Amino acid sequence: MTHIGFMQFSDRKNTGIRFNLDNNYDATTISKKFENMPWHAGRKTLTHLALDIVAQKVFTKKGGDRPDVPDLLIVLTDGKSNYPDKTRKNAQKLKNMGVRIIAIGAVHDLQNDVKNREIWQELQDIASSPKDVKMIDFANLVTVVSEIVCKVCPPCNCPSNTEKKSAQVKPGETKAFVSWLEPKPSCLTNSSENMRSTSRWFSVGEHTLTYKYTPKTGKQQLECHVKITVTGEFCGERVYEPTSQICCCGQVHKRKTINHKCCGKRYINHSKKICCQGQKLVDRPGSCPN
Repeated sequence: MTHIGFMQFSDRKNTGIRFNLDNNYDATTISKKFENMPWHAGRKTLTHLALDIVAQKVFTKKGGDRPDVPDLLIVLTDGKSNYPDKTRKNAQKLKNMGVRIIAIGAVHDLQNDVKNREIWQELQDIASSPKDVKMIDFANLVTVVSEIVCKVCPPCNCPSNTEKKSAQVKPGETKAFVSWLEPKPSCLTNSSENMRSTSRWFSVGEHTLTYKYTPKTGKQQLECHVKITVTGEFCGERVYEPTSQICCCGQVHKRKTINHKCCGKRYINHSKKICCQGQKLVDRPGSCPN
């Protein structure tokens, strides 16, 4: 489950945290907070101050930071900071803490090369890598930011809609031994952690296993499925291999020449013996008794 914190920055009076990582995890509550939030346009752009506050009060244990979950910061600004050296220094401090920073510049005129070049250079200094820098037009702000958020914070999903495994029962046995990986949701799996392997015996047929996960909010339950298909041809109580074996009334025999046929549970050479009523055998060229 993704935890979200948010702060605004402009001049000193209007720079501060609006909600931290340990508050309001669900999307509905967060959306309402954004809708009801007052927006301030100050005379300054104190990006350095915002970065310093994030380092001291957001990505900390008290701020709700989780040490086993990657940290991501998206910096959205409409202009160059008033203190570029301090901004560069504080951004580097966050990067040294292991925080990935995506820097987005929103401008009214993408064709203004001189101004945009200055903003672009500072975004490069702030961001973790060149691929984490983006310049956008205000008209496309919502669309582009939504796309970026979806890429870096994807929804919590199972590894696949349904994990599928197939197996075949070996001749002489009644079940197949199947192994599979627990389909742990993306939001509950650390990239450095191996998914747990599980094994079990299954009889012939279709089997669906359901794993249920409840995120920390407890407001929704995610179900991930594993579908296991086990095949096998039975002869009596055990599986046999039809291409190399033959089943005679529940008794398995090694398949022989075309002249061999079943006589009850026995497998006889039909060119030498006759299978009579009651599964009695008569040597050829004799005949079955009346």
